[in-house]
Amino acid sequence: MTSPRSWPGEIVLGPGWLHYAGPVLSTDRHAHHAVQIVQAEAPIVFVGDDHDSVSATAAIIGANTPHELRASGNQAELTYVEPRLVRTPAGGGPADWVHRASVLLDPTRPNSVEAHVSDLVSRIGVGSFKHQDTIVLAATAEVRRLLPGAIRLAEIASAVGLSPSRLTHRFTSAQGIPLSRWVLWERLQLAAKSLAEGGDLTTAAHRAGFTDSSHLHRTFRSMFGVAPSDVSGAVHWSVAT
Repeated sequence: MTSPRSWPGEIVLGPGWLHYAGPVLSTDRHAHHAVQIVQAEAPIVFVGDDHDSVSATAAIIGANTPHELRASGNQAELTYVEPRLVRTPAGGGPADWVHRASVLLDPTRPNSVEAHVSDLVSRIGVGSFKHQDTIVLAATAEVRRLLPGAIRLAEIASAVGLSPSRLTHRFTSAQGIPLSRWVLWERLQLAAKSLAEGGDLTTAAHRAGFTDSSHLHRTFRSMFGVAPSDVSGAVHWSVAT
């Protein structure tokens, strides 16, 4: 399925989260490091990895869970949250994702996007302690220090006193995703910040350390199911302070 070309809504980027509000269109099958929270005014069809589907107005999809959305302009809010901030298992099917969203049924909604995201995180629950591995935290800090430059596993492993294979195992166990894929998520956040500050796709790709805009395009599409050009020109971006 090919996604439509434009998502004319608003995106707010905050520390560890990204929030979209506006019309939601169909996506390609994809998976992302973030936990995704969907709240729509009219039902959206959520499709799982086995092509099973459920039509609903809300869902919580765990990190690294393949899925696609089928919609035709439904007004909705999509919130992407770092897995360390919430307690949501990966995997499961559409029925599981919709059941998890029962915690969102209270119609009360804070006025600001920042307060709304904070409320969502508190409803779902604080991340589990496995994400507090001090070695992994040191590794993520080292990666963020080096970005947008090149990230080499051997160098990160040396900085935290582990072998590359041991760091790979420990990082995946704590974060639920390999270090290399987590780095892509961090680069996407840097690119999103550049777009929010008014940069074009080429500038965003450069500032995030992607090889070129095509590399950013492929990565964004694989993570979110839509191309960055689908949202960069039509969406109003801002950065939460």
